Amino acid sequence: MRILLDDGTLKKAKDIKIGDYVNTYHETTLEKGFYKVTQHEVFESERILLKFDHIDFICSLSHKFYINGVWIEASKVNIGDVINNHKLIDIKPYEYG
Repeated sequence: MRILLDDGTLKKAKDIKIGDYVNTYHETTLEKGFYKVTQHEVFESERILLKFDHIDFICSLSHKFYINGVWIEASKVNIGDVINNHKLIDIKPYEYG
């Protein structure tokens, strides 16, 4: 997965460093913007493929999405959920390749 940085470049999630500014939603205010990375861990974990109406998204089971006013882990999302105005249409296991 590639992450948008404040300088307009894309960086692989595993290459993000503490101090980088990434384009995301603030975890408490939900305001979209560039926020400083204050913690970063890289580990191999089980992943899933989430197919939306516009894009495929690969993430860990613990990746969190903000749905209907609460943060929900990817392992608990359901087909039909709407995330960022896009409908989730399929969920599949992801195999490293």
